[in-house]
Amino acid sequence: MQRIWPTLRLGVITTCLGYLVLVTTDFTGLRQLGVFTLAGLLTAALVSRYLLPGLLTEATPPPPRGIRWLSFLSQRRWLPALVLTGITLLAGVILGTHSRMWNDDVGVLSPLPTPLQEQDRFLRRQLMADESNQMLLLRGQDMEQLLVRCEALRPLLQRAVDERSIGGASLPCDMLPSKARQLQSQGRIPQRTEMARRLSQALEGLPFRSQAFEGFLDDLELSRSLPPLGYDALHPGLLNERLQVMVRSSADGWLALAPLRLVTSGKALPQHLEGAPDGVSYFNLREETSQLIGSFRKEILGQIALGIAVMLLVLWLGLRSLRHALGVLLPIAAAIVITLALPPLMGETMNLFHLISLMLVLGIGIDFSLFFSRRSAREGEHEETLHALTLCALSTASVFAILGTSSIPVLHAIGTTVASGVSLSYFATYAFWHLPRNPMRGRS
Repeated sequence: MQRIWPTLRLGVITTCLGYLVLVTTDFTGLRQLGVFTLAGLLTAALVSRYLLPGLLTEATPPPPRGIRWLSFLSQRRWLPALVLTGITLLAGVILGTHSRMWNDDVGVLSPLPTPLQEQDRFLRRQLMADESNQMLLLRGQDMEQLLVRCEALRPLLQRAVDERSIGGASLPCDMLPSKARQLQSQGRIPQRTEMARRLSQALEGLPFRSQAFEGFLDDLELSRSLPPLGYDALHPGLLNERLQVMVRSSADGWLALAPLRLVTSGKALPQHLEGAPDGVSYFNLREETSQLIGSFRKEILGQIALGIAVMLLVLWLGLRSLRHALGVLLPIAAAIVITLALPPLMGETMNLFHLISLMLVLGIGIDFSLFFSRRSAREGEHEETLHALTLCALSTASVFAILGTSSIPVLHAIGTTVASGVSLSYFATYAFWHLPRNPMRGRS
């Protein structure tokens, strides 16, 4: 442990710096991921340094024969390095000619399997249910102004329904009319004497008692004098719960989200909304969220670039050789380029979870490269290092390959990226640092 601790310590520090970048982001989930990973890495490093040596016996079993053969082969051939160079160049060509590398659609971030997402969309179309991403936003200084604007919007939406641009809309004024509309409805309620006359005409020849509808006439007369119903006067129940989902108060007034149904032409909808009252706007929640994810992805890429620059600086100081530090990162860069080219070959695009997974690949790859680049005078230590790193690569890639078989898109993206990236990092660093007279090897 005393021999390998400087290399292990340098690998832990550089990996922690990579995840420290996530702590500085504005995304709460990534900050939590960064803190969680940092705590795990530091704990594992301290346990490995101070507790693990006391649990091991002095007798170390010899590496398997396959490891000795692999070491013998690597020291005498340029073939692994040539294959790595060729595959890296091919991956660069694929990335350069691929029209769409990143997918910022929020739908790919859903934890639901793709068949369930398709079934959800099918059922919504069949039931004419509200869309979850096509909405109207209404604003008002108070609740009454919001409802008045909502009622003025209804004829415009009906025209869009008639022209089959949408299938319908759920508006808060359909459940709670404005006070002005309620007063108009009250004004159309007939007088008691007029309503009694109409009832007597309707009941002629029917077997109802003459006093059967007196309670209805009493309630009708009471309705003529009731004050208009307001949002604050609603009793707990289904109507109140539905309105609370749609309507919110804010510091600038009141907001309402009106979901649309069966939107067939989102581009034509703004034309139907011409002449709409102030405070009404249409937006596609999915497109707006995808734009936010795209801007966030660019921010993360910038943070990762900064983290790599800090890693290079720390490697330079720790290895005391800029050439050696560049050599540590060079094969990992080749492995990441190849990893990025794999999704286009499989007909997929990269998303935010692929990007986060590449951070893990970078951290593990640096450890591979640091240990492969070590020089030791002790006989047999090279084969022991090769044996240990091979077990690390196989165990890590196997676990994430299991995740890659999941039908859940998030787990599939993380599993396939890390499994392929770790495997490629192992072979890339192995091929690079076993070159005869490696020009990048510096002071260990």
